[in-house]
Amino acid sequence: MKIAFFALLLAAVLALGVGAAGATPVTFADPAGDAGNAPDLTSVVVDNDAGGKVSMVISWANAAYLNEDSFISVYFNSDRNAATGNAGSDYLLRIRGSDYTFDYLRWNGSDWVDPPSPITVTVDQNALQTFEVAMNRPDLGGTTAFDFYLVSEQRGGSVVLARDSAPDSGVWTYRLAGFAPAPTPPSTPAPAPKPAPKPVPKVPATVGLGAVTVKTVGGIHAGRIFTISSRVFTTARAVKVTCVIKVSGRAVPALAHYAAHVATCQGITPPGSAGKRLAGVLTVAISGDRDARAFTFVIRP
Repeated sequence: MKIAFFALLLAAVLALGVGAAGATPVTFADPAGDAGNAPDLTSVVVDNDAGGKVSMVISWANAAYLNEDSFISVYFNSDRNAATGNAGSDYLLRIRGSDYTFDYLRWNGSDWVDPPSPITVTVDQNALQTFEVAMNRPDLGGTTAFDFYLVSEQRGGSVVLARDSAPDSGVWTYRLAGFAPAPTPPSTPAPAPKPAPKPVPKVPATVGLGAVTVKTVGGIHAGRIFTISSRVFTTARAVKVTCVIKVSGRAVPALAHYAAHVATCQGITPPGSAGKRLAGVLTVAISGDRDARAFTFVIRP
């Protein structure tokens, strides 16, 4: 699918595509400066009109256009059920920086595939550092609300060199204005049992890490508790987290934790270590796969 590219002013685009139903657009913000060489995601503005058209304006901060081998992916949990889809995600929009094309895919229980019916999804770059996505409710299964999050990547061949997640942890939720949830249907007698379907071959689970960021307000300070974290991308339920942290070659004990697709390391920096670097490696492992991210942060007074 090719992204239409026009040099239009952002104000003109917003005047044409936002607020047709009188609903207030919702802005979801993500901190800048945490992406390395990947597209630095900063905000997503979401709106819908009375006909069920959903508009998303995706913005990034560190480049006018996507670099070669850059990607921006949007994961949609259209039924807001974390037990369905791929780790909760039912639909995936993946935009390529190399040729400005995109894929829109649906999780079929074992893989990302094309949706069974024609889609109305479009992606345009009508202003610098911005993509505008338009879709309709049927593209998201007719939902009235959905959870979503974004991941940007800068790759070198098959190797991920840098990654940014928005939000840094968890998901965002958007509820369509003017569309109430469908009423609960009356109970009906249980249907006769059907023959058990043939088992679907299981796809081996993989695990990946996002950028390692400091979660402690105000940064890392000497003699104080610090917390660093990274988003974990996997369908596996059991994830082991290992934290190896040192200051000036001396090991710093750290508590590893995993919950809600986020790996964290927490410890206490040595007193008198201001100006030195806290460095280490955060590793996640599942049965059959693992990933690790090195990090280094300056310790403040």
